[in-house]
Amino acid sequence: MTLIISCLTEDYAIQVSDRRLTYPNGKIADDNANKVVDWGGWVAFGYTGLAEILSKPTDQWLSEALLINTPLHGGISLDEAIESARVKATRDFKRIPGQDKRFTTVGVGWAQMLDTNESKPQLIDFNRIKPTMYWISNCLDDEGNTMAKPYEEFKANSIIFNIPPHNFVVKAIGQPISHNISVQLYRNIARCVKQRGIGPEPITRFLIETIRDVAEENITVGRNVMVACIPKESLRRNIIPMSDGSRGFYVSSSKPQKFDRTFLYVPDGQDEGNEEGTNFVLGGSWLRGFRVERGENKSLGKVSWEPMRIEPGATQGTIFFEDGTFAHFISPPQKMVIDEYEQVISNIDKTFASSNRINHANDLIDGVIYELNKLIELNKENHQNYVKRSIYYQKLGKYDEALIDANKAISLAPQSDKGFVKRGFVFIEINKFDEAKDDFDTAIGINPNCAKAYCGMGSIYGHKSQYDSAITNLKRALLLDNELCAAYGNLGSIYMLKGDYDSAILEYDKALTLNDELNQFHKVYFGRGLTYLKKRSYIKAINDFNEAITLDLSNSLYFHNRGIACHKIGKLDLAIRDQNKAIELNPIFAEAFDFRGVAYSLTGELGQAISDFNEAIKLKPDYCQAYNNRGLLYFNADDLDKALADFNMSLSLKPNMEAYYNRAGLFLKKKEFENAKKDFKEALKFENDPAFHKKIINKIKAIDEYNYAFDFI
Repeated sequence: MTLIISCLTEDYAIQVSDRRLTYPNGKIADDNANKVVDWGGWVAFGYTGLAEILSKPTDQWLSEALLINTPLHGGISLDEAIESARVKATRDFKRIPGQDKRFTTVGVGWAQMLDTNESKPQLIDFNRIKPTMYWISNCLDDEGNTMAKPYEEFKANSIIFNIPPHNFVVKAIGQPISHNISVQLYRNIARCVKQRGIGPEPITRFLIETIRDVAEENITVGRNVMVACIPKESLRRNIIPMSDGSRGFYVSSSKPQKFDRTFLYVPDGQDEGNEEGTNFVLGGSWLRGFRVERGENKSLGKVSWEPMRIEPGATQGTIFFEDGTFAHFISPPQKMVIDEYEQVISNIDKTFASSNRINHANDLIDGVIYELNKLIELNKENHQNYVKRSIYYQKLGKYDEALIDANKAISLAPQSDKGFVKRGFVFIEINKFDEAKDDFDTAIGINPNCAKAYCGMGSIYGHKSQYDSAITNLKRALLLDNELCAAYGNLGSIYMLKGDYDSAILEYDKALTLNDELNQFHKVYFGRGLTYLKKRSYIKAINDFNEAITLDLSNSLYFHNRGIACHKIGKLDLAIRDQNKAIELNPIFAEAFDFRGVAYSLTGELGQAISDFNEAIKLKPDYCQAYNNRGLLYFNADDLDKALADFNMSLSLKPNMEAYYNRAGLFLKKKEFENAKKDFKEALKFENDPAFHKKIINKIKAIDEYNYAFDFI
């Protein structure tokens, strides 16, 4: 066993390891082994133990073990790759002779937290990306303590950390570190993280010094070290979609940087490293023999590697940049995804262009109403013409005129169901559900086979959250008329509210194949967009919101929710523009102010963010989420008193997971650890997701790590 030390902060994942390993016969290997495998740009794996496994260098064996499920465009889970490597390790180590076959691989980097109904994120969401540690081992217990003898079965584990500003977590795997060296390392890193704007280089230097200090006391630890540093910001351009559909990744120069990944070999006696050694596992391919040779001005150079496995049909190459960085890329069959993304974003601009001119469809409706006016002048006793004109007034949002025409139709033909059905739908639009129900009951009394009346009843029950009654009425409507667009659309909305997203999308899809007689398509697209938003299929959501906005340019909800989806894929400029439009259409839209405030806080416009949160609270004093978001902004600005007041107010208005979780982080920062534990336990009550429970339980167990920010395994 040798030594790996990993350090995680809110901004950086850093791992330093010596290069000394042992052979299965116990002989110490030369100090020249590569001990870092980069997985898709998200996680760097180091390892301790054997120099080779079944006659293969361990870095090669580990690269092959982790090859499954590497990310195509970032953001997917490592779970399947970890499990595949665990199974392979258990199988292969049974074939290795010898007694001391202890082996551990430790990964540090980043993971995007998933929701309950999400198998993998669609695109990167930086709000949910957290520092993470993985390990696969036959000699660590569930708490991460090293055992004297190896297990027969390898175990795998992971911890996702929510590290507050100016805090850190350090873990060491392998040979023990003395108390004095441990305390000195803790103090040095603590000083680093307290300095605003400091990069990863000072922390890395202290980790290197620690390994070399241990090497003075322990011959099994070497002085030549490997360094891997993955800043969170590096994920913003990793993996890079290029114009030809390929993927690339950036690697920085000979010192750890704030924005680019760094992989270095630092020989004994040197402070700066050489860019070499690391294996890369990316998109079904893996490379070894990585090395960069730079010219005198350090700005350009050449890179070499040995391609061990390249996915079928992929090509490879190198792009150089004048700032000294380079990108290696491998072309995958993913161009369709990138093209779709770019096309959807382009369509947002098109809908904005449409929203700034008169809607041509409204002009056409005005023309239809003009013709109906002439027909009514010719025959004022024909109730059907009033019903038709009422439909078109409703399409224009002229509900008073629509009601007048529906009333006239009923007065002319009180034994016809059509006037009552029409008036019932107008009442729904203006939220008069009791009056609407009376009209639909009357229509059904006149005509028991009136499909549209049952459809309206289903809509009313849906608004009242009586979902089973809603589904019964909507299915009755479809039995009577299986081409009723509104019934499919309403059924989709009910399934969405019940959380059955797949069934909802199926019903929305059916609705969009039919005739849009009741002007429902904009609602159907919006409903399906909301469903995709809940499924975190953000590109599909944006696509549907685009369609809804094209059909109805005056609905603030459509712009607001498209802004949320744009926010989720990191397009904050588009998110802010959509919330601006939502506020323009509805100046008292508290939720739009709140979401715009969140976007401004992420772009660094903190004054504007506070102003928006204040406005949201002014418009909606019981808006608990706005208090929580403002509190989080104060927390990040180290104004803990104001943050605590806002979290408390949010919880007094409505107990919620986010405020408990954020307040727990605040208590951790104030070193009020018992209060932090209580809030973490309260947060557990709001979420049934096993992964979330595991994460919170790990936080509660690791409370001492947040106290002392230091834990050697």
